[in-house]
Amino acid sequence: MIQMLQVNEPSIHWNLLIDTNELPEIGEVTRTSYQLLDHLVSASIKKFVKEIHLSVEAFLLSGLFILLSKYTRQEEISIGISLEEILDGKVQDIPVYPVVGNVFEDKICMTFYQEIQKECIRSLEEKSAQVAEVCFMKAQQYREESLSGKLAIVMKEEGAGVALIWHYDTTLFTKQVIKRLQRHYQKLLEEMIHKASKSVQTLTMLTEEDSFQIKKHFNKTCKVDTEQTIIQWFEAEVEKNPKGIAAICEEQTITYEQLNEKAN
Repeated sequence: MIQMLQVNEPSIHWNLLIDTNELPEIGEVTRTSYQLLDHLVSASIKKFVKEIHLSVEAFLLSGLFILLSKYTRQEEISIGISLEEILDGKVQDIPVYPVVGNVFEDKICMTFYQEIQKECIRSLEEKSAQVAEVCFMKAQQYREESLSGKLAIVMKEEGAGVALIWHYDTTLFTKQVIKRLQRHYQKLLEEMIHKASKSVQTLTMLTEEDSFQIKKHFNKTCKVDTEQTIIQWFEAEVEKNPKGIAAICEEQTITYEQLNEKAN
């Protein structure tokens, strides 16, 4: 169900989602990670969408578009959706309908949510099924073996809360990367409620823990040999601390090793 997108669909630059500090898991091709949204976040989402006449699915899907856009720096992303309550067929029997989101940073958040809901309705009405790299589904029952490929997120109602089951390709994602995606996703959902009238670029996915670690790292002082050129100093740093953070731009980081590879 989750395979390479057709040529006419915008694809996702998966290499930007992979953390080179972590080795991919060996053995299983796909794994599952369960995420139960904080009960206060779940309650806030349900209250918010009711007030603005939006479905919970459209809101969560909007958040997924924004999350992937922030990670990949792509504005146009396609996600396959399926809102069947029971997914119990073979992979090729499960219809997945593409929804394209244009995540422009100057777009007002509320406008974006409404656009995604309209796109979902349009796609489901057209019923033009295609394969997709990323899928978002709502299903109370489904067969795990029916899910394969890069990334599939299944939404389930858990009492008054909302649970998300992340099925991921271990050749692309490690457990740590998925946990970080989940943490940033929940943070974005909170931001999307409080900043609905502001632009997408005002949304942050960094948690307090992330901000603390960044400040802690960049407040460190280091001694520099003044007789070295900047190039010599950089090459020495690559050799001494290849996995260290060399630069940060908003929410993106790059290590000395990665920067050196790009320079060469």
